[in-house]
Amino acid sequence: MSSSESNNFKFGKQIIKNDTTLTISKNKILFSRVDKDKFSYVRNDSENKTTKNIIHCRAGDLEIEIAPVLPIHLPTYKTDFVFIRFTDPIFISGKSTTELTVPFPIEIGIFLINDEQTDMLDCFSCEPSNSRFGLYGTPEEGRLCKYAKTPSFVDKNTQSPLVHTDLRIAVENELEESVHVGKIIIPASDHDLYYNGENVMMDELRIEIKNRGGLKIIEVVQKPIATPDNWSLAPRNIKKTDYKFSMEWGFS
Repeated sequence: MSSSESNNFKFGKQIIKNDTTLTISKNKILFSRVDKDKFSYVRNDSENKTTKNIIHCRAGDLEIEIAPVLPIHLPTYKTDFVFIRFTDPIFISGKSTTELTVPFPIEIGIFLINDEQTDMLDCFSCEPSNSRFGLYGTPEEGRLCKYAKTPSFVDKNTQSPLVHTDLRIAVENELEESVHVGKIIIPASDHDLYYNGENVMMDELRIEIKNRGGLKIIEVVQKPIATPDNWSLAPRNIKKTDYKFSMEWGFS
């Protein structure tokens, strides 16, 4: 059998015919043909953990798609929500509108393509510290979320496209007074991801800061975008949602 190895990673589809090694950040993936209709899959990650599978192919070769996925799969899928805690709060003046662009974590999915069906084989993060949970609200009534601490602005000099994408947020503060926003709870499964090469983008977000019966809240609304030219819509294995969500337990 011949073997090929790739270090110049880009998202996308490819056909695996022979033994193939892929390097994605600190993850090393090896596809090995073990029979005419079977491949073995081995991934070694940055923490020296190994994931193994045997893949049965409908055709002789193996068609895969490597794509960005929402950061809600690891360590296990328990919630559709992501808790973003900013390292520095964002100051929003009273009676104003603005736009923000902030880092949003992603995971990477390995999908098998069989005819028109796409199934996730494996999922991993190039930043394991993002694979943890947080609680928004009270222990009795709060919302379980995936948790990530990120800067309140995008720094292209330090941000990796395999760890974060950019999330554009339209902000409207209906209150008379200014506020500090230190966290945002995002119904992530409302959003689609898109890729082009190693670059990733996602649906946008709108937040409205308002007074509801004397309580300062943030209403969170997804802003879908059309798939940009020359970009691909990333596959997903979790159904898309349409949550109506308000942050009623504070946002500072």
